Amino acid sequence: ARMVQPSYLNALLVCFVLLLNVPTVFQLMRQQSKVDATVADFHKMREELLMLQGKVDSIAESLTQSRRAAEKALDAITETKQAGSDEKHAVLSALATIMDELAKQQDLLKKQEQEQEQLKKEQDLQKQQELQKQLELQELQKQLELQELQKLQEQLKQERQKQGLTNATPEVECKDNDLPNVTFVICHRNRGDRLLTLMDQIAQQRLKQGNCRMSLLVVDFHSINIDLPTVLPLWEQKTGVKAILIDINEPDKPFRKAYGLRKAVDYLNDHNGDIMFTIDVDMAIPDDMVAAIRKSTAKGSKGFAPMCFSTYEGKPAVVAPENGWWRDAGFGNVGFYVSDGVRANVYVSDLKKTDWGEEDFNAVQSLQQVGVHVERYQMRDFFHIWHPKVDWRESLDGIKKDAPAPN
Repeated sequence: ARMVQPSYLNALLVCFVLLLNVPTVFQLMRQQSKVDATVADFHKMREELLMLQGKVDSIAESLTQSRRAAEKALDAITETKQAGSDEKHAVLSALATIMDELAKQQDLLKKQEQEQEQLKKEQDLQKQQELQKQLELQELQKQLELQELQKLQEQLKQERQKQGLTNATPEVECKDNDLPNVTFVICHRNRGDRLLTLMDQIAQQRLKQGNCRMSLLVVDFHSINIDLPTVLPLWEQKTGVKAILIDINEPDKPFRKAYGLRKAVDYLNDHNGDIMFTIDVDMAIPDDMVAAIRKSTAKGSKGFAPMCFSTYEGKPAVVAPENGWWRDAGFGNVGFYVSDGVRANVYVSDLKKTDWGEEDFNAVQSLQQVGVHVERYQMRDFFHIWHPKVDWRESLDGIKKDAPAPN
């Protein structure tokens, strides 16, 4: 019993002591819980730190790889730059060589241009000399033609005196007594050689075709290389074709085609003219021209403007591409009834002109406005013969300003 009692007392003592320390124990337990929570947070933070460390290590590895790649790229750039520098140097060297060659070529070209310019000057001088010679030859030729024409006129005068007017006119069987009269109208100035040639062809309309109802009207602007007041009566006597001269004796004024053509219209209207056909002095006509004019014109309704074939310089009057071209533009050769021309006031709008140009086209338009249709087609054996161009705008006489350019 003595042994148990102390143990019991000890136990009670311990219990008492524990009871006394219960608050402390609970406090310790709470602290232990906090410590455990703190430890848990620490472990969690440690895990997060480990994960973050893993990410940091991954980023560091990526940075390391990127650095290495950048170092390689830098090395490649350095090598490329070095190679580019070498290539640039080579290119610059090549460019320098090319520039030197270009400079040499420019010097050579400049020298060639100087030589060509010198050669051109020499050629121009030679051309001017040749042109001057050509003009002198043309002037000499004109003088010779004038002399020959004067001789011919003198011979015709002598022949007229010997034979008389009645014996000089050839007999022709007229085949057009009931047909309208056709008058060829020519505006002329100092083209005597061509005028005589065309007059011969017009005469064939009577001599070969028996066209007696036809005539020639020349409006002359003070020509000095042909004596028309003498030539035309002799030609009329020789051919039997009536020849009419309207002399525009105004030597101080230039050639005015519209003015001359209107003079012809008024004259024929006053003298009961039927059909008039204006024709350029440089034309060659077929033998049946008068018949074609009559066939292609009708009073009050139809006119006629045939297309001619214009020859090149030195080429024959043969229709072929190498010899010339069809003049599908221009109405310099046009036929119509005189009464229709009066009704349409042809050439009146161009009377104030002091030169020539567009009056033929304007006349055709005037005819069409009053209901006269102008027929047009390529006419067989109807040619415009090449001749040196005469600048009528710069020359009063049409001779002194000849220029060797095709018309």
